[in-house]
Amino acid sequence: MTVIDHRAFSLLHAHIRDACSRIRFQQEKVLRRKLDNVYCHRTWDSRRSNRNRVVADQELDKVVVNFSSTTLTSVEKNVLSKGLNFVPTPKMPPFLDIIASTEMSLTKTEPRKTAEIKGIISIIVLCCS
Repeated sequence: MTVIDHRAFSLLHAHIRDACSRIRFQQEKVLRRKLDNVYCHRTWDSRRSNRNRVVADQELDKVVVNFSSTTLTSVEKNVLSKGLNFVPTPKMPPFLDIIASTEMSLTKTEPRKTAEIKGIISIIVLCCS
């Protein structure tokens, strides 16, 4: 395996870091919008759902199953009873998307440089996972 110069490596590293940051920002924006919609009492129910359904506090324990060790407040249970799927930002960045976009940009690069960059990407993925 040939060695890639420091400047190219730092540019690649900066590109991956920026892509991860952008993805995290977009996911956080979507989750904040979802949470704001729940607190603003907008419904995300489908046509088939019972929109007028009022769940009593005793029934919330049947609707919301708490697998964590923390106790949930009634507000948290009400939010969870809406059935929204709040997904936290993944701990690991989407390496496959980053690799795919990098490989697409390498199509016009000479094969030797392409092999070097792919080797470095695989090293980065192995180190980060």
